Amino acid sequence: MVIYGTHLQTANGLLKHAYDEPRDESWSDNTTGLSQEYWCRAIGWYGMASHQILDIIPANHPRRAQMITIVQNLVRGFKTYQDSSTGRWFQVVDKGHLSDNWTETSCSAMYTYTIDRAIEKGYVSATDYQNNSDRGFQGVLNKIRLGTDNLTYLDTISEGTNVGNYAYYRDRAQRTNDNHGTGAFLIMFEQLRR
Repeated sequence: MVIYGTHLQTANGLLKHAYDEPRDESWSDNTTGLSQEYWCRAIGWYGMASHQILDIIPANHPRRAQMITIVQNLVRGFKTYQDSSTGRWFQVVDKGHLSDNWTETSCSAMYTYTIDRAIEKGYVSATDYQNNSDRGFQGVLNKIRLGTDNLTYLDTISEGTNVGNYAYYRDRAQRTNDNHGTGAFLIMFEQLRR
């Protein structure tokens, strides 16, 4: 996880979607091997997994402090790019200013979980980040609706996604009740209902 983080994490705290060591993929930068974009759900999986690892590795593990720093940088990046009007995060995280980008529900649940868990564990300050967690939680809850069939629906979840350019991510189908989103929602809800 540390190697992954050090390869993909950039100065803004976010992680690029992928890394291509031979630099022969169409999406990889010729110099760095990094993908062009910050795709939201890839970063969300990393944030959630980081907490799972930190929960099981010993306090004296030689890489624990480095892992905590990666989480702190992620949370800082999440705060920077949280949409001020919805509390959610965008499909291409750092391009919320583009009118054709859209807030994606699964990553918003994952980021909210990651922030709130970092607060709970003392990796970041509640003073600095609790508002982001609360706004993220409400933003995800706002994507739930009751259908005419009296069933519950969770909207605006990106379908399964590979590595691509901005247009590829932007044009992914927006699904309802996709397992990527419902699973992330349940994990987030369990964390924040405490």
